[in-house]
Amino acid sequence: MSWLLASLLCLGLGSCQHDKATVADYGDKVLPPKDINSPVRTKEARHFYLYSEGPGNGKITNYDSFDMMAIYTYNDEGYLTRYLNVGESHNTTDYEKYEYDFSDKDFSYEYIEYMGRSEKMVYNKKGQLVKRYDGETNRLLNVYKYNEKGQIVSKIEYENDDDVIWIEKCKYIYDGNITKSITTCNEDYKEVKREELITKYDTNGNVIEEIRYTYGDSKIDTTITKYENGGKKETTYMNSNKKREILYNSRDDVIEEYVYLRFGVLKVLTRREYDQYGNPTLEYRTSTSPDGEVDYDVTTYDYIYSDGTKFSAREAFPELFIK
Repeated sequence: MSWLLASLLCLGLGSCQHDKATVADYGDKVLPPKDINSPVRTKEARHFYLYSEGPGNGKITNYDSFDMMAIYTYNDEGYLTRYLNVGESHNTTDYEKYEYDFSDKDFSYEYIEYMGRSEKMVYNKKGQLVKRYDGETNRLLNVYKYNEKGQIVSKIEYENDDDVIWIEKCKYIYDGNITKSITTCNEDYKEVKREELITKYDTNGNVIEEIRYTYGDSKIDTTITKYENGGKKETTYMNSNKKREILYNSRDDVIEEYVYLRFGVLKVLTRREYDQYGNPTLEYRTSTSPDGEVDYDVTTYDYIYSDGTKFSAREAFPELFIK
């Protein structure tokens, strides 16, 4: 998934939470988030679907025989300027181009071209996305609003500048070490509850428990967080009788993820590795079917850094390749 699509999905409110992101300081103005944690010139992400019954028995036989490859190019400030998606036949299936204007003292502007369309994103002085426009017609598409804590409180979608077609709101209720957020949306001209999230904190302000209730499908997920060995462990219990465990390192990067079916049967195991800057270098996922067949979903990352040095996943993880 490209950075653009990931950003727009994150800003669909959902649980009213933000993903971790890196921001840049530009005088007294905070610039928009970046998807990279260090000066990187290019990043290549190769994606492979592997099978235990295949020719490589779960290993990569040919580094150029990928199922999909994403190529990212960055400017000197670490901002994405181009994204290419390359299919297994090595043809370009998606293309995005990014330009930026940080000259205004109060706002930052991002211009995006993709799939024959273009958009303009407007960020405020705090680096928060506040408006989204159609790049060709300058028609207003979305308006985002935040509270004094920097939490998003509403997203409004427009059809013809002033014709509102969708509203999502998020209300926060604070009670000591507990915060409740309620997300609502308009359906059939009525405001209906979409999701409720109750978050509990310890005396240091760390999240220790989250209870998420999704209206409509009456789904309840409970996440317990424990801090240990300089990192943390999140355990989520789902009312579908599934359980997910996520382990984080001291930089809050996900390093391992386990998904269990009912009766404690391990379904998916994901391992993640990072470079010294915190950029991903490997995602290795194993999925086990009910009859015991194992499939592998692997993404490797290669980097060229701004100083000319390189990171090669093939050299860093030789055990993944057929020699």
